Amino acid sequence: MKIRLFYGWYIVAAGLVLTAWNSALFMYGFTAFVNPIVATFGWSLTQISLASSLRGLETGVFNPIWGAVVDRYSPRNLMLAGVIVTGLGIFCLSRTTNLAMYYAGFLIMGLSSSLAFGILPTAVIARWFRQNLGKANGVFYMGLGIGGVAVPLVVTMIDKLGWQTALLISAIGFWVLGIPLSFVFRSRPEDYGLLPDGKKPNIVGANGLRPAPRYNFGTGVKEALKMRAFWHLNIVTLFQMVTLGPVTMFAVPYLTDIGMTRSNAGMVISLYTLVSLFARIPLGMMADVLKKKYVIAFTLALLGVGLSVFWLLDGGSSFWLILSFAIPFGLGLSGIMVLRPPILVEYFGSKNFGTIFGLNSIPFTIGMVISTPLAGWVFDTYHDYKPVWLALAVFSALAVIVMLTIPPARKSVPEVTVS
Repeated sequence: MKIRLFYGWYIVAAGLVLTAWNSALFMYGFTAFVNPIVATFGWSLTQISLASSLRGLETGVFNPIWGAVVDRYSPRNLMLAGVIVTGLGIFCLSRTTNLAMYYAGFLIMGLSSSLAFGILPTAVIARWFRQNLGKANGVFYMGLGIGGVAVPLVVTMIDKLGWQTALLISAIGFWVLGIPLSFVFRSRPEDYGLLPDGKKPNIVGANGLRPAPRYNFGTGVKEALKMRAFWHLNIVTLFQMVTLGPVTMFAVPYLTDIGMTRSNAGMVISLYTLVSLFARIPLGMMADVLKKKYVIAFTLALLGVGLSVFWLLDGGSSFWLILSFAIPFGLGLSGIMVLRPPILVEYFGSKNFGTIFGLNSIPFTIGMVISTPLAGWVFDTYHDYKPVWLALAVFSALAVIVMLTIPPARKSVPEVTVS
């Protein structure tokens, strides 16, 4: 018997592939570029990390705008534009000859990557799924984990071809892959006579034809801004990104500084991202059946445990100590992206999801902008990363408290109307 797959899963798959490519290069993989860039130009870690902060700052400025745009315009056209501009940014980075060009490449990427890999696919998936939203996000965000697992391949490509050639090949490959995938994205299931999750409406019109349903509901943006829960979630998002940014940027430099080889450091990143990869779907499923705030608090606590062990690592650390870092950190890491859309939908609905998600991305950006250059400055000044990891573990503990004290979500009944 032929089983017809709900089209929403094709959107999830396309988003997964694009996110994996971006993750391998710039989410987890860019740490492999840091030392080669320093060797080429002699820039400080503060100067290098400032580029990601500028990109993050630009992302924070545009995210609320992109959120409103995604709520109103064709996701297919927006994704196509995002893919083209992001590839252009990668190409510019590959041609870098000075610090200004380096920053320019990141600014071009920042203009589009938050749209193509963040707000757009997340908002579209939130329209196509309801009961299975956690599971769908778990599958989608597996792309981040797949990109992390691919870091050793990125390291090998850089070491064999050079970092600029590696970026040039990546830009071309991204266009070849991303442009066709951008045409997979569709706005909403009711355009196809379906409800979210692929359910068919039990409604028949007077002429016997099934009319297209409408399943949009949610809190208004102004109302959301007045809710205490919105600010709890913003604080949690801020603390999450404060802890994540420095690890993703400086993991390889830190591990090589304490005595590991570059290849072994790349394997450590692959290890915790592999854990994160396989945890995303189970965590998403947990969010579909359990109270989301408890699931999020659990992942935040694991993040803090992992960072505490990361602080203890040295060049002679045993495999078991490394594993004691990788497992809780990977589990905690997987919850940052996967659980954020479901809890936003739980509290605010999906009608204005893009705009609210964009506003919630402002603290996401602030965390990245502040923490990563600060970590680079600490090492440049004191030649020691360890105080950073200990401070980040404390931030994770604070995030747990904020998450557990969030007000309960108000009960809302989705409205299904006939068009």
